[in-house]
Amino acid sequence: PGFNPTLQLEHQNKIKRLLLPADNHFLNMLYFFVRCINGNMKYESCYQEILDQSRLLDQVILNGDYSDGSKI
Repeated sequence: PGFNPTLQLEHQNKIKRLLLPADNHFLNMLYFFVRCINGNMKYESCYQEILDQSRLLDQVILNGDYSDGSKI
């Protein structure tokens, strides 16, 4: 919360930067979990989606850097 990430798109030597809205992925994952339970969704698919999201976030944190080259 409170952090607005910047998305940088590069295409044919042109760079476009977009300021994205702040988000709270922890809260979003809890909301998703509640929807899975209340919506009678299959446990395995919900669990797998939560694990996939966690792995992706870990990869961003471990491998990501800011546009100035500093690490996240």
